[in-house]
Amino acid sequence: MTDFIKNNKGTIFPPAMVFAGYVILVISTFIIYSNWILGSVLILFALFISFSFSGIVIDSVNNRYKDYSVYFGIKTGRWQPLDKYIYLTVLCNNEMYETHSRANVTTSEAAKYFEVFMMDKTHRDKLLVKKFKNSESALKYANDISCVLNMELTGFHPALSEESIAKRDRR
Repeated sequence: MTDFIKNNKGTIFPPAMVFAGYVILVISTFIIYSNWILGSVLILFALFISFSFSGIVIDSVNNRYKDYSVYFGIKTGRWQPLDKYIYLTVLCNNEMYETHSRANVTTSEAAKYFEVFMMDKTHRDKLLVKKFKNSESALKYANDISCVLNMELTGFHPALSEESIAKRDRR
């Protein structure tokens, strides 16, 4: 592997909103002929929704990372030290998006992802590195980058705080 690990985390907005951005983009190209100001504003709005995404860059040599977002092709994010993250883990995440129409019709979309996270020593602070559709790919990737980043691959077992223990005792 190289010195930099670059991963695109995906779009910032949910899939239904990204699709709506594409629809607005098509409609605004027709509107621009009759009203160029409104068409231009709608095109900018649609481009913002449709093409905004996030990602992460990990610099293994300098032991730092940049969690970034991209808006209109401009990356925003700062380099931060990687020192507090000492573990890697793979977690299963079920994402569900619901869209409600004015006629009270609900459309649902569910997806199951396996995500590779970096964690601190208490397992409370996590940082998403990459998403996968199957567990085998996620585990293989986690094993590969654990060697590069000198991080231990472990299960997710967050340490209980005194507040969490008190909540359990009240139940």
